This record gives sequence, C-alpha cells and structure tokens, in this order.
Amino acid sequence: MAFYADKLNISTNYMNVLTNRIFQISAPSLIQERILLEAKRLLKISNKSVKDIVFDQGFYDNVSFSKFFRSHTDMTPSQFKSQP
Repeated sequence: MAFYADKLNISTNYMNVLTNRIFQISAPSLIQERILLEAKRLLKISNKSVKDIVFDQGFYDNVSFSKFFRSHTDMTPSQFKSQP
C-alpha cells in the first residue's frame, strides 16, 4: 500500500480514508482485488507461465501467490488457467 500512496504523493492513512469514502472498501482490499483481477486476466489470455505471472504481480514465490489466489478463488492458479 505504501508503494501506491507514495506514487500518489499522499500518506497511506489518507489513501485509506479516500478509498473508504469513494469505494466503501479499504485500500488494501482494493489493491488485492485489482491484483486478483489482473492475475485472472493474465492466466486466461496470456501465454505466460504461472511462474512468470507470479513475479509480474509482485509476489516473490509461487507459494505465497498460490495461497493468495486460492483464498480468493478456491482453486490454484493452474486450475484456473486450465478451466475452459
């Protein structure tokens, strides 16, 4: 979250206040939703490997990304990618 707040030249607290006011969701939740949406898009339409997508999304390893992805979708990234 600090990365995005820094890019916007605001504090993390103010960023959270704004996202709560505008979107009725916390800044960390909004960021997670966006990361998940982009990961799903890449898994479905790109020819990149899951490993490449993991690093593109800012995760340091497959395990942490798989836990994150599974907690939101109830499936692994590979299972999601292979779905029709």
